[in-house]
Amino acid sequence: MRIRGDSLAAKPEFFGSTLERIMFLKKIFFRIPFRYQFQLIYELFSRGAWRDGSVGLAWARLRVEVWRMIELKKKEIILTGSEPEIPKPPKGNFDSRLQSSDLQ
Repeated sequence: MRIRGDSLAAKPEFFGSTLERIMFLKKIFFRIPFRYQFQLIYELFSRGAWRDGSVGLAWARLRVEVWRMIELKKKEIILTGSEPEIPKPPKGNFDSRLQSSDLQ
């Protein structure tokens, strides 16, 4: 995502430096079919999550879910035309038990 139309410092290229390659892959990620399956395989084997057993599998699956949620949130914003409101925390006094405790 560019801010104010400024160009990026480096051009995204597949055969460039590590930074340029990462930029290229992030640029085309949402256009690749089976992208989440490829990402799961990448997280498991290239990044070595399989070595941690069930914890590594859970970590890899959560990484994939985060990207999936980002894509779904982008689609929601495009379909509705506005960003969803963040709920504000309720206002009021603190719990009286907390105010009278020895921790204060």
